Amino acid sequence: MKHSGLALLFCLFLGGACLHAQEQGSLGEGVAGQARNDGKDNANDKGKGDAELPNYAVSVEPFYLFNGGLRLNVEKRLSAREWVELNVTGYILSYREITESGLYLSDPEEGGHVTSNSDFYRFTELSGFGLGGTYKYYAWKTIYFSANVAYTYYNVGYLDWNFLPYEEDGLVFYEYGSQNTHQQFNKVLGNLCIGVRSFFTHKYMIEFYGGLGYAHSFYNPDKRAYNETSFGFGYKGVYPVFGMKLGLNIP
Repeated sequence: MKHSGLALLFCLFLGGACLHAQEQGSLGEGVAGQARNDGKDNANDKGKGDAELPNYAVSVEPFYLFNGGLRLNVEKRLSAREWVELNVTGYILSYREITESGLYLSDPEEGGHVTSNSDFYRFTELSGFGLGGTYKYYAWKTIYFSANVAYTYYNVGYLDWNFLPYEEDGLVFYEYGSQNTHQQFNKVLGNLCIGVRSFFTHKYMIEFYGGLGYAHSFYNPDKRAYNETSFGFGYKGVYPVFGMKLGLNIP
């Protein structure tokens, strides 16, 4: 229910942004005007009464910070309506000890990190990276459709309970206790989205998008899977997509 509410709130917000984009329409009129004139991929083409379309754009996605990451996007215009985009993501959360609460590791008293990717369970550390590509087609004014494919690697540290060996008087004994364990995830994703791009000026841009994607994650099944929610490290299946970009247009 929590994720459904967030998705509904985002859809309402995206709808409002679309209406605002229609009223603004500056960059979109340039795109539509250029397409009507000759449809050629010419950096010097202009829309009717609007500034020159940019050839490139760079942006960041601040929402990734909530999961210990940051995403950088570099875009190139192919034609009046088509863009391609390179997506690079990095993740880093340094080691933070978890305070044990009896045997219930999913609900420790304090410490560690908690993100949506961890199904809101605490973990000790995170590192990783992602690489993806996006194709965008502006169907009308500033509104576009996009297709994305991506690969993400996560290395997650977490507190696990197991029988730990120790030696005493030349004999090996096992004691049940906790230790920091690592799980690696290799995740392949794809999604289809609709988005709207607007700007503060012709130099600064803001973008909102939402849609649906499919994820498949590969990991060691004998370790913690983090696959209980649609955002988990190890989740496999359909998941909601939404985000926001802040960036610069480059001539």
